[in-house]
Amino acid sequence: MIFRDGFASHGNNRNLQQHIRDDSCASGSRDSTILRLSQILMSLII
Repeated sequence: MIFRDGFASHGNNRNLQQHIRDDSCASGSRDSTILRLSQILMSLII
């Protein structure tokens, strides 16, 4: 649960360009330290 456990990132890659291109996110190397809160929040609304 998000509100009980908080948010956790995949890794420690802070490169914003790689995150925007999705190179360091779920479909890439999965080492991004940046969280996509808009996608998480939208899934809570729907």
